[in-house]
Amino acid sequence: MSGIERGIDLMAKARGDAPKEAISLTRRRETIQMRYTDPEGQEYSGALVSEILDGDTRLLMGQRCAAMARGSWDHLPVGTQSRIVALVQVAFQIKDPPAWFSQWVGEDDVLLFGTWGRCEEHAQRYFCGDYGAGPKDQGKPRLEFVEAGTS
Repeated sequence: MSGIERGIDLMAKARGDAPKEAISLTRRRETIQMRYTDPEGQEYSGALVSEILDGDTRLLMGQRCAAMARGSWDHLPVGTQSRIVALVQVAFQIKDPPAWFSQWVGEDDVLLFGTWGRCEEHAQRYFCGDYGAGPKDQGKPRLEFVEAGTS
């Protein structure tokens, strides 16, 4: 049991709450194991470390996207916009990648967009929770908007 889970358990015991099933918490930093074959047929395998970006770094990421656009963002093709966002997010979120990854991520869209998808999935689980697949597994939402006069 992690420190966070122990803390949640201790708070629940202090309140007298009935024991509940543990909610799977996603860590800010996680390791992604992968295998990759480059366009020339060379095979690689290794681990990537994905670290969720803090608020300041997310703003810096936006600035880097604008700098890479070298002009009006709106005049870039949508595919180029997506590519820039993916490259910048992967560059910021993946820590100390292997040399082969750095060599190919800017060239091979399979590697780039696949890795970007994993980065986004990690962020989604971190910020929105990892409650399982079905409605019965859903935890309490972290944010709800309630209309005036309702509870």
